[in-house]
Amino acid sequence: RDHDRDADQDIAKRTFHIQEGTISVIYHYARGKITRSSRLFNKDPSVVPEIKLAGSFAQPLRQSQIDEEFQLHLQAEKDCYQNVRDAERETQDILALRKREEANIVLEKSIFDSARDRSKQDSTKEAENMVQEEKDPRHVDYLTPFLQHIPNLKRIKREEAEAARDACLKSLKERLLERANIIQCRLDDENAQLAKKQAAFQRSRDHVDGADQEFERFCSEAMFRIQILEQRLARHEESALSIYANLDQKLRNDPRIEILYSN
Repeated sequence: RDHDRDADQDIAKRTFHIQEGTISVIYHYARGKITRSSRLFNKDPSVVPEIKLAGSFAQPLRQSQIDEEFQLHLQAEKDCYQNVRDAERETQDILALRKREEANIVLEKSIFDSARDRSKQDSTKEAENMVQEEKDPRHVDYLTPFLQHIPNLKRIKREEAEAARDACLKSLKERLLERANIIQCRLDDENAQLAKKQAAFQRSRDHVDGADQEFERFCSEAMFRIQILEQRLARHEESALSIYANLDQKLRNDPRIEILYSN
């Protein structure tokens, strides 16, 4: 209801009867009234329009007013037809587009799936590199670099063997710690960026359209990256113990420093 207009001029319902060739118009109730005005126009010029006015003191409409109203309703009917045709055409376009898309479906991976794939690829690549290095004839084994200063390996002293073993284990430990520090730094950076974004969002009271969705998307992606890094760090810590123990066992079985473990 438009209260800036008189009830007799404010249309409540307008119906186009296609088969009958008529247009019915019902207006709103005025305040405190139980009757309301209505019109029934017929496209047959020989049929007189039915004009009902609310209230016994309503002024009858002049013929020019009736003709003007009729022309306005005819134009409204044409506009309605056009809107229906436009809607049908838009619907057909959407259905045709949907059909083309379903005929050529392309799977788009989310950032979460992409991150998982990269994590698996990194682990696989590291394992392949380790295998390739072991197969490479130019590859220097774990102990050789720490025996370079010993002139005669066949007569190695116990102190020299112990120093070489300790240096080998220390070198591995430093590499494992360096790798852990790299992951930890990336994890700290992700947490810092997330905290900074959250603080900036809370300080900003006037959020533009779409800011909430963008913030939620950023937080979701950041939390996923943090989870991946935490899992990678946990796996590294577990594997580091195993790698260190394996090297220690290799050193115990290495004939070049067997003097350390012989009776």
